[in-house]
Amino acid sequence: ILGGIRSEYTGADYEGYVWDENDDAPTTTSGWKDNWSWLPSIQAKYAVSEDVQVRAAFSSTIAKPNYYDLVPYQLINEDGDGIELGNPDLDYTTSLNYDLMVEYFLPSLGIVNAGFFYKSLENFIYTRAWEENGIDYEQPTNADDSYILGFELNGEMQFTFLPGALSGFGVG
Repeated sequence: ILGGIRSEYTGADYEGYVWDENDDAPTTTSGWKDNWSWLPSIQAKYAVSEDVQVRAAFSSTIAKPNYYDLVPYQLINEDGDGIELGNPDLDYTTSLNYDLMVEYFLPSLGIVNAGFFYKSLENFIYTRAWEENGIDYEQPTNADDSYILGFELNGEMQFTFLPGALSGFGVG
């Protein structure tokens, strides 16, 4: 069993520009974003036999927004019918991850494993698109809570039974 905790702090100032049609010039806009995260994890491995082992893990992770997405800007396309917006209020995506895997080691330098995973996500970032008064807008936005559920299979084998230089080949 192996456990740990990681702490991460990030803070940044952002400046961007908004086009002011009245002055026919850009005006400055700014934003500030900081985040302190505590990220615990624990992993366990159990050998059922010489050839079979089970692994389980829990971890907490973050995904930071693209820095450009945090800048409070407005970008109007040449036709004036589309606007991209930055979003200094974006929250980091956080995830609680649960993983379980069974591994079987083949006698001929190979492995077959199967795993199950579940990830609970908060503040997933996506690009929101909408239309208002004939103008198309796009802006990175945080989604509601979501999850990812999956199953994985893997197999690898070395062809040690082949003669000479061919015995170094394998498949995965």
